[in-house]
Amino acid sequence: MRGLKKIISLLLALFIILGNIVPAFADEIVESKDKEIIEQSSQSNEENTIEQNSQINEENQKNNNSEIDSSNILNPPLRKTQVLSDDSSKPGFNETNVVVRLSLHGLNGGKFDLEDVYPDGLEVILEGECIDVHYKDLVDGKEVIKEFNGEINETRSVEKNDLVQDIDFGIQSQLFFSDYLEGDEDGDKYFEAYPDPDDSDRINSSFGIGGIEWVDGVPTTVLTLDLYQSQNTELIFNTINSKGEIVDNPNFGEFIYKIGSEIRTNNIPSDTNINKIDPFEGLIIDSENLDNFNGSKTQQVTLKDSSTNGFMFKDNDEFAYKIIRTKQEKLSRPMEVTLIKKQKLIKGGDRPKYIDPISGEEVDDPDYVKVEFKVNDHGSIESGESVYWVLKDLDLKDSIKAPKVKLEYGYGLKGWNPWFNSETQKYSQDTIHVAIIDKIKYFDYLTFSGDVTTNRFTFTDGSRLELIGLVDEYGIYKRDQIKSYIDFEKTPERVRVTMTNGLVENPGVKELKVPFQMKVDNSFGNDILKTQKKELVRETTFLAKDIFGNTSWWGIRYTIKNQNTKGTVTPKEKETFKDIALTKEEIYKAVEDGEFSYNSDVPKQNKSGDNALHREVDGKNLLNSKKVNGFSISDADYKKLDFSKLKDQEVPVTITYLDNSKSTVNVKIKIKENVPTGLTNDNKNSSKILLFVGFVGIVVSAFNFRKKFLKNYE
Repeated sequence: MRGLKKIISLLLALFIILGNIVPAFADEIVESKDKEIIEQSSQSNEENTIEQNSQINEENQKNNNSEIDSSNILNPPLRKTQVLSDDSSKPGFNETNVVVRLSLHGLNGGKFDLEDVYPDGLEVILEGECIDVHYKDLVDGKEVIKEFNGEINETRSVEKNDLVQDIDFGIQSQLFFSDYLEGDEDGDKYFEAYPDPDDSDRINSSFGIGGIEWVDGVPTTVLTLDLYQSQNTELIFNTINSKGEIVDNPNFGEFIYKIGSEIRTNNIPSDTNINKIDPFEGLIIDSENLDNFNGSKTQQVTLKDSSTNGFMFKDNDEFAYKIIRTKQEKLSRPMEVTLIKKQKLIKGGDRPKYIDPISGEEVDDPDYVKVEFKVNDHGSIESGESVYWVLKDLDLKDSIKAPKVKLEYGYGLKGWNPWFNSETQKYSQDTIHVAIIDKIKYFDYLTFSGDVTTNRFTFTDGSRLELIGLVDEYGIYKRDQIKSYIDFEKTPERVRVTMTNGLVENPGVKELKVPFQMKVDNSFGNDILKTQKKELVRETTFLAKDIFGNTSWWGIRYTIKNQNTKGTVTPKEKETFKDIALTKEEIYKAVEDGEFSYNSDVPKQNKSGDNALHREVDGKNLLNSKKVNGFSISDADYKKLDFSKLKDQEVPVTITYLDNSKSTVNVKIKIKENVPTGLTNDNKNSSKILLFVGFVGIVVSAFNFRKKFLKNYE
């Protein structure tokens, strides 16, 4: 032992010496190198933008009227210069006068409307330029030949409305045109006549030389001037209401104005203060198109995009407009166009009336038709309008709403006869929609509180069906009002039915099976237990609409029962000792671990998945604790347990399920004598066991002593 201590001391001394030996010094050389950083910068070149200016030269083109053939009264001769000769066959020296022969051509061969065409008066202007013209004049009673060079510009008013009339400009001295060849420099001369104002767009005019005639014994040079009248194309728009009162013109819409083969389209003037418009303004009326405007062709004013009944309207406007009268006293005056403003739809009441603008009397309005809804057996109109007056042949979109029908229990509204279109509504005659009411065909299902089940609607012929969908209640529904799910209870999602594939549209199959899912909330327990039959019955409807628009109502009727009462729990037997009392929680564990068995009438779907009231553990069906709100033992029942006596005892345990339904099971408790060592009363065996336990105690004590000794020594 001493030798061992010496060896240990020697090893310790050697360790201390070696631990204190350290290096004297160490040189560390660190070399560093400088790094040179070169930054480079780049410059971007700026681009110069060169703007180029260009000049656009516009050339004005002048439209020349085509020359007119003298063989046609609509095509008078060309303007030309008349050259007079001193030949003996023609009037000679000092023997001519000048007049303008004005010819007025009215509309359709009638009288020229001078006052309407020229309300400020018409004048004829004579212009001329003469070179070396000689004429005879009296000076002191003697005839003297004088020479005239210069311009003539005279004006005379047209006072008469004769179709043909000569206008004398009062030239007293006879002018003589010297002989010359056309083109001679010293023989340039001319005369011409034209109207003032010169309305070249609407009054077609032509000028020419009629020749030389003897007028009142005096040879006279006749200049011709023809004026051709065209009809007035101005329109005056006014709008009245059904009472005959003037109202604003519509602020939308166009009209079409047709005369002969000429057609123009313009906006309706919306300003009643400036309600005159000329659709043909700017159109030159000449020999090519005068036939359309000489009063021989019919004219027509219509509204563009109007209905077959003549009404023009907007979808979002409650009024429609129609031309009720066109009036033109004379073709030379504007045409008055009168529109009438009417409501597209009137609810209830008798047939609408209006003031006839021709007779001035109030009469039944023939533009309206009556749309009526009637309900016969097994129902009545609960709310909404049953009578509408609508303008004939107008697409009212969805303006008409079918009334809500109150039905007897078990009856559903299949539709209306004739079929009522809830989206596109157009009526051409009085129509009565009669409700088609029939018994509802029910699909019956059984379900349980807390269930999620899948069911099916089965149709023997789905090829003629357009859609199938869930709805809140009876009525006529648009496509966007049909749902893929519905909550049957007022509390959201207490009972929800969902179409598995959403809205079914155009299935096109013979046998149609439509799956849907029903989810029942687990909060119906108390409601179910309060009923006499311990069940709740609910129902709702869905619709199936065929390709012809007819709707059939079907019913879903479901019975809700409490599935938590559909089984029995056999609690696990619980053991304890006479001097150790079981807690309530330990007793509850005996119920929770107990075996659960279903009654015979529980549906298969209520035994699996989330609906199951059991859980499988080691091949046994134990109570599903997730379906339980809690367990309870009354204090009185718990105090009855005497844990000091060796015997079997039972205690009633109440199970409260998720739906608040309850059931009571008895837990069997077996009380045994408590032996702290867990040994029996056999003395031989107990002696052997005690010896073994003593030996083990000695070994453990020795080990602990050695461990403590070494620790202290170190």
